[in-house]
Amino acid sequence: MPFMGLKGSKGIYKVQPINNEISVNNNGVNKIIIEEERKTEWGLIYLCALFTFTASVQFTLFFTSLWPFMQILDDSVTVTFFGAIIAMYSLSQIVASPLLGFWSTRIEKLKPPLMICNFLMFLGNFLYCLVELFPMSMSRYVMLASRFTAGIGWAQVGLLKSFASSASINKDRSRATAFITGGMALGSTIGPAFQMLFTWIGYPGYPICLDIFGLSKYCLNISMFTAPALAASVVNIFLLFLQIFWFKESYVGVLKRKSDKENLNLPKLPPYDRLAVAACYAIRFTQFFIFTNIETIGTEFAMMMFMWSPTDVVFWEAIAHSIRGLLALSTYICYIVFNLGERFVCFLIEIFVNLVVSEAF
Repeated sequence: MPFMGLKGSKGIYKVQPINNEISVNNNGVNKIIIEEERKTEWGLIYLCALFTFTASVQFTLFFTSLWPFMQILDDSVTVTFFGAIIAMYSLSQIVASPLLGFWSTRIEKLKPPLMICNFLMFLGNFLYCLVELFPMSMSRYVMLASRFTAGIGWAQVGLLKSFASSASINKDRSRATAFITGGMALGSTIGPAFQMLFTWIGYPGYPICLDIFGLSKYCLNISMFTAPALAASVVNIFLLFLQIFWFKESYVGVLKRKSDKENLNLPKLPPYDRLAVAACYAIRFTQFFIFTNIETIGTEFAMMMFMWSPTDVVFWEAIAHSIRGLLALSTYICYIVFNLGERFVCFLIEIFVNLVVSEAF
């Protein structure tokens, strides 16, 4: 989680000496007063939702096309190795997420980790576009490196979630967080749909051949498999410009520290509920465990059961994933529009949604 007491914060509490006219007693030592009205930085929340949306699009963009593309590149590739490629994307997130959180806390900034993550996503997607230029025996390993690199970039989602809590005041925090998680749901919905839009290009698509130093000619196919990665690379460059010139960090949702001595008089947060946190970890793990299983075996199972061609399986699997994403998105829309976090008991809502989704599948 990023540092919560950044010096550049504005619109936050300060500790000042006793003022008899405008003060609130704080153990008879110092007084906590509101220097200015705090407001949620909605512009930053929307921008973070955009970052989360694009990261989630790139997470699900290759769900339906990765296995058919690997079979075209190397017909000797096994499902086991394909599973290893899927695992590399998740493994890189597991490794990168705590490291990025530690780095962000240490430097007391969020922007540098975000920029690094977007650059790595660009690098992974661009490497995906170039995989056909490598010998057939190396293509599977290039693909593995591509997905591992892109997975590190997706680890920025955890930073964006924590920043949404820091950039929003207490009464807006549920809604602000819903925008971030809603961006994830919308991205997972749109990702397979974007892949479906590129199926008209077909394979091998449109070759682009280059003579490098007159030694040999290299041909890159802009096909239904590589065009989405190329488009994602362009989006990553655009996001880097947004982060450099538009993204300004703000922490209006936390208290500002003036000194260690004065910090002793600030309100203390109660210890967090370890059991509740463990339950959240378990639920999230189960969700992504099922999600990754579907990603790994869904495409090859559909090709085997329905005798679909690579083009057909990309199209129909994209539709199936889009429907799944719409179900998840509808939940987040309800939280944002109807503010369910304040009106109902959250766990009852979660039980209801899980039952509906289970019946649907």
